[in-house]
Amino acid sequence: MRLIFPLILGLAGAAVLVSLGIWQLGRAAEKDATLAAIEARLTEAPVDLPPAPRSPADLYLPVAVEGVVDGPAIAVFDTWRGFGAGVRAVVPLRVGAASIPLDLGVRSWAPGTDPAAAAQDAPPPGTVLRVEGNLDWPEDGRAALSTPVLVAREVTPATAFTPIPVSAEGIPDNHMGYAIQWFGLALVWVGMTLYWVWRIRRRTS
Repeated sequence: MRLIFPLILGLAGAAVLVSLGIWQLGRAAEKDATLAAIEARLTEAPVDLPPAPRSPADLYLPVAVEGVVDGPAIAVFDTWRGFGAGVRAVVPLRVGAASIPLDLGVRSWAPGTDPAAAAQDAPPPGTVLRVEGNLDWPEDGRAALSTPVLVAREVTPATAFTPIPVSAEGIPDNHMGYAIQWFGLALVWVGMTLYWVWRIRRRTS
């Protein structure tokens, strides 16, 4: 009778932990499918800029446009995987009657210098640019912005900034690791239960 409670507790705990691991495996499969869909969307043939882009319908939509730089650039310091520290430049690009922020990419940053000064290396207002890229709705740290940004993949003529195209690489995908952790905890739980049962039997023998 003394073994019933630890066995029930051990089996119930292990079942909960295993179920959490299985749930994370399902989430991992869903995330893999989502990432594959994003990668497929990113490499579709580019189309014209929609008159009124909307998320999520137009998220990551590949577009090809020709437009005119419609104002001064904004340059901000940031870091990127595979690039390091740099300065990102964004310019307003007028395409027909519409205007959209264009993310030109990044350039190296000299420590101790003002990142905003890099804006002078961006194409000046009036410059005609041909751009292939993807629409994105960046986050400001809390939520996605309401207006899209055209993130360049290729800019003609080339600028002083290297395009950093949108990719699925930076999207977190930790579900498989979580599943392994839950299954590992289940094994530990079973081991602790067996040790508990062994101690009870030893005391009563």
